Amino acid sequence: MTSKHEGWGIIATEAAASGLPVVAVDVPGLRDAVSHEITGLLAGESPQEIANATIRILEDYDYWQRLSSSGPNVASGLTWERSAAKVLSFAVHR
Repeated sequence: MTSKHEGWGIIATEAAASGLPVVAVDVPGLRDAVSHEITGLLAGESPQEIANATIRILEDYDYWQRLSSSGPNVASGLTWERSAAKVLSFAVHR
């Protein structure tokens, strides 16, 4: 995912839930949806950084499988309720 702004990253969450490793730009909404080195990779915005992250996953099948197997478990914890609680907690502690 190459979004420069993302509220949640529902597509990344759905991909992880389906067992697909995710490569995403390292922005707040995607940072919450993609657990770096657990369900996928977060990369810089440059095409080269995105390509390097994608190639890293594609060239190492064991790494791909590790990311893939973690996705459903991590994604199951990303719920609307937890997201709302996080936002409210942030607002209260500001």
